[in-house]
Amino acid sequence: YLFVCSLPLGKLKTNYPGAYKWIQRFENKKNKNGSKTIQETCKGHKPFWYSLRPKQANIVTAINPFERFFFSFSEKPFTIDQRLIAITVKSKSDVELIAALLNSIVTFLTVEMRGTSRNLGALDLNANYIKTLLVLNPALLTVNSIKEIKKSFQPLKTRKIKPIFEEVKQPDRINFDKTVLKAFGINESILTSLYQLLSTAVRNRVTMKER
Repeated sequence: YLFVCSLPLGKLKTNYPGAYKWIQRFENKKNKNGSKTIQETCKGHKPFWYSLRPKQANIVTAINPFERFFFSFSEKPFTIDQRLIAITVKSKSDVELIAALLNSIVTFLTVEMRGTSRNLGALDLNANYIKTLLVLNPALLTVNSIKEIKKSFQPLKTRKIKPIFEEVKQPDRINFDKTVLKAFGINESILTSLYQLLSTAVRNRVTMKER
């Protein structure tokens, strides 16, 4: 759990005694090397020593994907840890639409082809890589296309994403990717080839350590 608080101690003591007691537990404790108290170590935090400003994002993905590809999202920014790559969506942009496009076969294939494979078979991604990732442009879509993409994206939002070898066989996944390709004027008949290409690339990567 992550404790985040920007209220003064006086207000906490009156209205949130549990949080107040929690902070008091650490006020005079020493840091890891015992050189200073935690309060002294954190004196640069604003507005108070016990305040944190953790990194937040609308969309996240794994920093080391293995056989599963997905971009999780929330309309409201949420706090993340260091094992995830954060994507912050600009104000007034359509978070759900961007997340949907990121979860398409086009993005998955791009990530696999451009990512760096490590010895144990996982991809190694980082923030700089994501910043340069070429993705489908939502500005090219019609209002009706956006509606259809979001509609076909709904089933994927409510279930666990499977390893890519199984994922590409799911009817809702196939329908979603066909909808995305169609919306961008891409021939849907190439979808099977895209799935085969991605599956082969992932299989080669994850079995590399066995060779």
